[in-house]
Amino acid sequence: MVDIKKKKKGRSNEQNSRLFGYLYPSLSKHFGYDVDTLHNLLRFKFLKTEKIVNYQSMSTVRSTTELTVQEMNDYMAQIEAWAIDMGWNPD
Repeated sequence: MVDIKKKKKGRSNEQNSRLFGYLYPSLSKHFGYDVDTLHNLLRFKFLKTEKIVNYQSMSTVRSTTELTVQEMNDYMAQIEAWAIDMGWNPD
């Protein structure tokens, strides 16, 4: 038996542009980290998952390129809520 599943649509170009063109640069300026470092820190905070390998739990971090449109919306919303709690003011 073969399962055929519809491929989920990945993040949009507009979402990627907003993340790297507005959100990360604004947060970078506020927190004092370069965009690449901030990207990796926030991925670790919000996109970390646990996988079981040979009965051991291992942490992995998803890439934003793997996210669906909805997952990317959720990711950016989580970042914004966290950043506001940390004193960031959206421009």
